[in-house]
Amino acid sequence: YSNTFDHGGAAASAPRCASSRTIARALGVHMRSGGAKAATHVPTDSTWHAAKLELQTEGNGQALILPPSVDPMSQRAQEIKQTVLSAALLPTILYRPPPPVRISPYFTRSSAQGISRIAKSVARRGFCVCECSFDSHLLQRAAREALELYTGDCMAVHGFVRNGQKLPPPKPCGQFRYGNRDDVCVMLRFDESDPHRQRTPTLAQFDEYLEKLGVGIFDAMSRLSNRERESMGNGPSGEALCYTSRGDLMVACYPGENTAHGVHIDNADGDGREGSDFGRVLTLIIYLNEAWELERDGGALRLHLPASVARTQCREYNAGASAAVDVCPSAGTIAIFRADRIMHEVRPCSQRYRLAASVWMCAGPA
Repeated sequence: YSNTFDHGGAAASAPRCASSRTIARALGVHMRSGGAKAATHVPTDSTWHAAKLELQTEGNGQALILPPSVDPMSQRAQEIKQTVLSAALLPTILYRPPPPVRISPYFTRSSAQGISRIAKSVARRGFCVCECSFDSHLLQRAAREALELYTGDCMAVHGFVRNGQKLPPPKPCGQFRYGNRDDVCVMLRFDESDPHRQRTPTLAQFDEYLEKLGVGIFDAMSRLSNRERESMGNGPSGEALCYTSRGDLMVACYPGENTAHGVHIDNADGDGREGSDFGRVLTLIIYLNEAWELERDGGALRLHLPASVARTQCREYNAGASAAVDVCPSAGTIAIFRADRIMHEVRPCSQRYRLAASVWMCAGPA
């Protein structure tokens, strides 16, 4: 890991990592007084190895530099090099995420403080990681319901949404089974039209919780000052945001065997809702995986930070790399991030099934 985020307070106690110039040398970046210039070549495997050794030596083992998320020589690289996903072609420097915000499974007057912290984190960094003290038996029941949906062949390959239109499921491509993804999922509405409603009462409780949490975040974010919102808490033209609607609960499974999901942005085009609202603005994901360990099980949610955020929030940030954080998908962890701005991916899951439930929240100008 590189050294931690700037938490806005006292300096972090973690050992300092390699300097900007060491990272620049490792990445093949030319440093100038005005900043860094992107690398002009694609590092080889031997370069990566040497870079890791140099960073680990200088940074006391705290730095972690990784190859680009997308092979710069691949067909996928040609598809994204002129798009908002082009940062995936840069080397990745992994940062320690800020400490998680601890929240209650109950909405009380005291919950407002935790929701306010989440809103400030999303507005400042574009994401927030939370730990919620759900009863372990409740999480186990939700995981069992999700797994039964998978083993009962209720899940299927889903396509992507472009300009508000659902595309057909993609065909196998390169390293992924289905286009840019390996997961299967099912959408739950929990109404009379939902054939799975009777079998998913616990997932319905989590769906209700995520909705209340998301609405609360929008409300708290709208009450922040203009300065507090100016980084990632506004609409595309600087507007304050107001919740408008939400999507169904998506329950997804990655069935081990190194299944993954390539880099993407959930809503890169406004979801085709121009004139109505901004489309999906917040993604909320709750994980259902008991005793998950990243080193053993893989499957991290990797959030790539926009350069505008990384420049102000990540110490020793280098413009020749993509700053990122990994989120462990352990039971009770909730990841919240801007659906329209944060590029993210799911790293390969080794052997265990990886289960998650997600809700997208739409917003328009307040």
